[in-house]
Amino acid sequence: MSKPLNSDESRQATTTIRAYRYQILRTIYEWLHLGSEGVLYIERAEDYDRASVSGDDTFQVKDTKGSGNVTLRTSSVVDAINNYWKLRKANPRRTIRFHLVTTSPIGVEAGNPFGQGRPGLGVWEKARLARDPREGDQLTTEIRDFLIKEAKLDPPVLMFLSAESPSNIRNQLVDPIAWHTSEPSGKEVEEAILRKLRAICWERNTATTYAKKILGQLERHTWAVASSRTERALTIEDFYRLFEDATLVSIPQSELANLMSGVRHAGALGALALGGLAENHGQGLAIVLGGATRLVP
Repeated sequence: MSKPLNSDESRQATTTIRAYRYQILRTIYEWLHLGSEGVLYIERAEDYDRASVSGDDTFQVKDTKGSGNVTLRTSSVVDAINNYWKLRKANPRRTIRFHLVTTSPIGVEAGNPFGQGRPGLGVWEKARLARDPREGDQLTTEIRDFLIKEAKLDPPVLMFLSAESPSNIRNQLVDPIAWHTSEPSGKEVEEAILRKLRAICWERNTATTYAKKILGQLERHTWAVASSRTERALTIEDFYRLFEDATLVSIPQSELANLMSGVRHAGALGALALGGLAENHGQGLAIVLGGATRLVP
């Protein structure tokens, strides 16, 4: 039996490929949960963007659990803040919500700038979700002071932070950005998709064993759309079209004619037998032939 060549593992792209598949799986999961009016755009503003009547949600997806924790100093977090700000300025009349989705857990910044064991991303989420405006502004002030001192953000963002009140910073920068950390692994996302597909199969009177085949169809289509040069968009109608394609059983015309002939022949024999049975028992019996029910007197 042949053996693989000795090679430099640092040049192998397995981590990159796994990260791309994770992005595809997250895209499919979002696709399955689209509303009738929603549209999912792939590789446009971010990895995928969900447009709906309530606004635009854009998602940056990272399978980075093996790379450690994320903090307000992590490059992907800094990039997310900068990218959101650019999107906001490029689309002033749109309501945009930015989501960083990562398998990495939240970490605490070196030096504990927010207090002992207190993570900056945790402070951000508390500020975003605070019901008391005063509490939200106080937490936002902590975030502002840290980001200005770090000076890692793009100049337009730093200028905004330096010039605006905590309330405006919270409304325009903190509230629209959500950090989804410690997200499920690729395997867990795949299992969640299969559960959803089995539920849809059940609702549509289709064998649940089709779920894996449907997922394969969805993956191939999503890869194709993501790499397309034209409009990269998905709708729930696209999903149901692929669902039908994956579960449709095609029969050649000649085989269908033979099958129908056999059904009619079997039905006729059954009708004779049941008719005799009805005479013997003096009662009417219902039989089904070709989907229609008729009564045998």
